[in-house]
This record gives sequence, C-alpha cells and structure tokens, in this order.
Amino acid sequence: MVRTQQGTRTEPPSFERRGGNQSAQGWQNEDPLDDTSSHAPMIVPEILQRETGVAEEDERPNETREVPPVATEQQQRSETQPSAIPTGVPPQYVDPGLLAQIVKAVMEGMAVELVIAINGIQMNVRKGRTNERSDPFEDMEETASGDNCQNLCEKANEDVISELRDDILCYMLSFLPTKSAVATSILSTRWRNLWKSVTILDIYDDISVYHKNPSTYKERKMNFVNFMDRLFIHRNHPSILKFRLILAQSYDFSCVNAWMSHLSRWISSSAIMGDVEELIFYINFPVRLPENLYCCEKLVTLKLHGHIRFDSLQSVCFPSLKALHLEHLRMLNNTAIKMLLSGSPALEELELEMEGGDSRRSVHVCSLSLKRLIIGFFCIFVPYDQSYRKKLTIDTPNLEFLKLVDFASEELSMQRADSLLQADLCFGYQTGVFNVGIEEYADMVVQFYKQISGVKTLSLSNFNIRTLLGAAVCKFPCFGNLPTFRNLIHLEVRVCDDYVWILPEILQCTSNLEVFVLILEEDAYSWNWCAPHSVPQCLSSCLQVIDYKNFQGESGETEMLEYFLSNALVLKKMTITYLDDLKTSKVDVLKRLSTCPKGSDACQIVLIPEHKRSFEVANMRRASFLSESLNY
Repeated sequence: MVRTQQGTRTEPPSFERRGGNQSAQGWQNEDPLDDTSSHAPMIVPEILQRETGVAEEDERPNETREVPPVATEQQQRSETQPSAIPTGVPPQYVDPGLLAQIVKAVMEGMAVELVIAINGIQMNVRKGRTNERSDPFEDMEETASGDNCQNLCEKANEDVISELRDDILCYMLSFLPTKSAVATSILSTRWRNLWKSVTILDIYDDISVYHKNPSTYKERKMNFVNFMDRLFIHRNHPSILKFRLILAQSYDFSCVNAWMSHLSRWISSSAIMGDVEELIFYINFPVRLPENLYCCEKLVTLKLHGHIRFDSLQSVCFPSLKALHLEHLRMLNNTAIKMLLSGSPALEELELEMEGGDSRRSVHVCSLSLKRLIIGFFCIFVPYDQSYRKKLTIDTPNLEFLKLVDFASEELSMQRADSLLQADLCFGYQTGVFNVGIEEYADMVVQFYKQISGVKTLSLSNFNIRTLLGAAVCKFPCFGNLPTFRNLIHLEVRVCDDYVWILPEILQCTSNLEVFVLILEEDAYSWNWCAPHSVPQCLSSCLQVIDYKNFQGESGETEMLEYFLSNALVLKKMTITYLDDLKTSKVDVLKRLSTCPKGSDACQIVLIPEHKRSFEVANMRRASFLSESLNY
C-alpha cells in the first residue's frame, strides 16, 4: 500500500520476469519473444528511466527534473488525441507480438548507429547490442514503485514508434518477413501503406505449416497465391534493394509466370535506379528467371537454388557481383557456369553444389578475381556412363580459401594455386561407380596435393586418409611421392581407429607444423597403433599444440598419445576431448599420461568432456546464424 494526500491506494504490481502474471494495464511490458529475448534484451526500461529520471527516494530525495518542452507538448497532445495504440486491455486488432518484433528489429538490425529524438530522449541503438546492462528487468523492478511506477506506465503506453519518420519505419519493417510487414497495415492508418515502400522483400511459403495441418493444405496454398498477387499489384515503390523468394511448393505455371513478369518489371525499374544488391531464389519446380535478372549492374549477391532453368541463358553482366551461390541446380551445366563466371569480373566468393546424377561431364571453374571457393559434388552411387569421365578443373590464381567435397569427379586438377592459404578437403574413390581405377585415382590425388602444397591450413577427411592408406597398402609408387607442405602450420585430420598408423607418414610431410588436430570419426574397435622407428621432424622442432577429439579410453589411444608426449620436444598443450562413455576413468587417464616420459616439461594436459565442447560449438553456431540472418 502507498499512502498519499488523498488517502491510500493499491500499489501497481511490480514487473515480473518473463511468464509471470501481469495486470491488464501492464500488458505492453509482456515479452512474447521468449526464445529470442536472450539474444536481444529490451531497451525500453532504460529509455524510460533516462527520460523520467526515476530513482529510489533515498538516493535523490529532493531532486526535481525540469520537463522538456517537447515532452510537455507531447503530453498535452496525448490527452486530447488518443494514441494509435490504446492503453488498458489490448484491443483485438493489435498483436503485441508483432509490435515486439518491430522493436526487436530496431534493436538487432541497425547497421549503423541510429540516434532518434523521441520526446526529448536520445536513444542510441546499435546492431546486436543495446546497452551494458545484463538484465533490464532489474532496472524496472527498482523504479516500479509508487508515483514513479504510474509515470512509468503512462510513458510505456505512449505510441512512440508511430512518431518516427516513414523512412525509419520502413527500415524497421525491412528486417521482418514480408508477410509480417504487410500485417502491420492493420495497426492504424499511420501504418496502412508503409509496407508498400519497403525496399527489402523476404517472401516464402512455409512448408512446415502444410505438414502440421494437411487438411488445410489447399486453403493455405491458395491464400499464399492470393497474397503474392496482391503484393505485386499493390506495392507502389519502384525500387528493390534485396529480394528473396522461397517457393517450396509447386504452383500453377500461369501464376508463376505472372509473378516473374512483375518481378522483371521491378528489376528493370530498380536496375535503372541502381538499387538491386541481393537476389535469392529457392524454387522447387522448373522455372526460368527473367532475362534482365542476369544484367543487374549493381547486384552484389546472387543465390540460386532448386529447379531453375538455364537453357535460354543468352548473356550475363554482373560487374559488381561479389558472391555467387549455385546450390543443387539440377539443370545447371558447364556452359552456364562459364557464362556466369565470365560475366562476373569482380566475383570473390563462389559456392557450387551439384549432385552426382547430373548430366554434366566436366566443370571448369575459371576466375581471376575469386578468393573463396566452396564446391560440393555428391555421388548417388549409380555406375557412371563409361563413354566419358567427370572432371573438375579449378583455375583461380588469386584463390585464398578452398573447401572441396567431391564424390562425383573422377579427375581433379588445381591450377595456379600460389595464393591458396587454407584448404578443407573431402573426397575419395567410389568403388563400383567410377570408371577410373584405384591406382590412377590415387596418383591423381597425390598430384592434387602437390598443386596445393603451399597452404598454411589444411583439413583432410577420413576419405582422403583412406585413399592414402590404400596407396600405402598396395605399395603404389605415388605414395612415396607425397609433397612436403613447407608452409603448413595447422593440420586437421579425421581418421578411423584402424587408419591411425599412417599418421606419422603424413606428419613427415609437415616440417613446420605448429598445431595438430586429430578427430576420431567412429567408435574404436580395432586400434592398430604401432610407434614408428623414426620421429617426424615437426615433433622435435615446432609442434606446440595437439588437440585430440572423441577420446574413448582404448589402450591403443593412450599409447598413441604417450608417443606424442614423449617425442614432442616443444609441445605446450595437449587437449583431449573424451566421450561420455569413457571406457577408463578420467583419473586413470590423467595418471597414466602425467607419469609417462615427456619431451617437453612445459606441456599442459587438459581433459574436456564432449558435451561441454559441443555446447560451446553450438553457441558459436547459434551466434553465427543470428548474425547471418540479419543480412537477409
């Protein structure tokens, strides 16, 4: 209870943390985005505190604050004109979750610092970060008492968002899916036509909705068609900055052709104004994109996925294109790839994914500007046509990063790789599929390693190791001709338990290695570790860090680690990530490794449970996903 001059009144309920019961008067303070609020803390409490100057009475008992003229004018206007978002019980036509998404878009989406004057408040909003406070609800609990709480509620009920300029509101809406942006038109007359001027469109048909309720499949599909038709007709802004269209369902060709016609007109208008920067298409049925799409002078990013047809492609002109993603395009051929690359003189990043069942015979990736290349060719385990061989040729003299996953190409060739710094490789021989023999394939792999021997960071998959193992067992001449990676300082190898004996042979090729990461791919059944007679040069001269993952506690594993500890003369740290079902106790492992002879007295042994490392990796991936999602 709070005592005033008029008597006593009931103190308004304090703001509870997410999920608590709240009064109808405080419904605007509810956080409906429970799963995302941890990534984007609300900034409203700090803003209100800063404007009202609310503090505990014992800290500032006699201090008074002068009401800014702007705030006084706003208060008078709010008394005479009702806010666009009424107070009290939320009206039926207002979705609090939608408003929270808008505020979240401001908090997470600003690419540069945005200073907005709202009722005399200077609100600094930065991308992905609002302020240094870890829990803004604690600030509200401190100030939500007595008359101060009443003032706080009055300020919270003001519709400050609608007071922003149109360009700022459109910028906020651009971080929402287009359907959500259109839905804001029902908030008030102020918002009715704002969505028509948004320059970033993100359109998709949610396939998960269809699976959850198959009975409404046709209805939802028709609703999406109607939405698309109205969107293209009523949108009155001629410019497009970014456009993403994801169609997971199949639609009538007449509807799709009409959409593409509207899109062509939009792109033509935007191209003249020089605004189009990003285009993303994920289409699950055969369709031809507008011809003028391939001639956008200001386009920076182009991502194509699905059944897009290239048979009528005549010319390509992307003078500003930096990133090109061609993923699972079943109708993509080498001719189209050459046209796209030759028409993109400034291209720096290329992602190319194809299935082994594609009819392509060869792929030639040639670009003078390319710096980052990701290729994924996947095999469908069907014997190839014996009349030809599938080839992959990479000619990129300025390439710095290469990730190659290839289970479809029978011949690999890397030309002019002097600038290559990092390579992540995963390819191997496919028995019963390839027309080439295993010895010829192994010789080709060794030649490929020679072409990339200048890298500083190298990752080899279990399939790469198996190919080298087969060459060693069969005593192919190529195994004795492995190159020396003189610049290599970081090596990551994935192996099975029966492949580990070849590790010293691989380390012999790394004279300057500093970091060695070893990952056990499968459960250990038959460890075949045998200490070699000679010690690789890197162990005695430069290897400083060993990271072994998926340790299971087998005796052979421990013997291998003891070999590294005793022969690594400058080793500083050995990290061992063990699985939950460790066959020996952690104490026994530490005791055995700590008592074995060590080549380096400064070596530190660290054991980490697998679930802890997985949690750390999951957090890193989640942070990466959030940062990438803001770019759409």
